[in-house]
Amino acid sequence: TVQSESARFESATPMSCLKDAVYRFTGRGSSFQYRLLLPFHQLILPTVVYTLSWDFVSQMVHSAVLKLCKMRQGSKQNSDKESRLADSIWPELLAGTVHCFIADLSLLPIEIIMNRLHLQGSRA
Repeated sequence: TVQSESARFESATPMSCLKDAVYRFTGRGSSFQYRLLLPFHQLILPTVVYTLSWDFVSQMVHSAVLKLCKMRQGSKQNSDKESRLADSIWPELLAGTVHCFIADLSLLPIEIIMNRLHLQGSRA
């Protein structure tokens, strides 16, 4: 876990968290610690880039897995209603699992950089 300097030296009350959020959002503060924080507007772009990248990668992987499953099932034509239901559910479950895993794994370095930017203020 990550613990900031302010969490070690003062108790984390709701008012102190609100005060820290206001200082971070405005980019102003009276003490030296708050001047080291990155302004909020500088954190928006990395967060948006990561989120859009994750959505793009996951959508591409999801559609690719579904196409592969449909190609494999194209040769099998069962008339049972239960088997048709199972054939429609399992590809979606597989695609959902695989697309989350691949998107998280491929974008892990970007996520680490983004998290470090969000946490940078207490150790800058």
